Amino acid sequence: MKFLMMLAEPTQERPLPNGFGERARAWASTYIASGQRRYGTKLRGSSDARTIRVRNGAEVVAAEPFSVGATERLAGFDILECDSLETAVAIAAEHPLVEVGAIEIRELWEDWQP
Repeated sequence: MKFLMMLAEPTQERPLPNGFGERARAWASTYIASGQRRYGTKLRGSSDARTIRVRNGAEVVAAEPFSVGATERLAGFDILECDSLETAVAIAAEHPLVEVGAIEIRELWEDWQP
């Protein structure tokens, strides 16, 4: 089973936990080595984001990030391959971002064809 792990960081500046970068790299290395982290990356800053909508036939482009919530914005993602949702949740719970932000896990719909 494959899962999308979406990482949300706080919109207001909050200090990252001590050793955040090293801990995040260690987390990634552990799950790359196990084969459970298939791919992932941090997103560029929200000042580079554009949110696109079409309303009543008109394209509306906003120079702002897609809102994850009132106090968080999408910061990155990982693709996990695990045997269950519970395993994916346990892996996500070990990521240091959960101490200041949030992580959402969703199973990929692998058999969907456009």
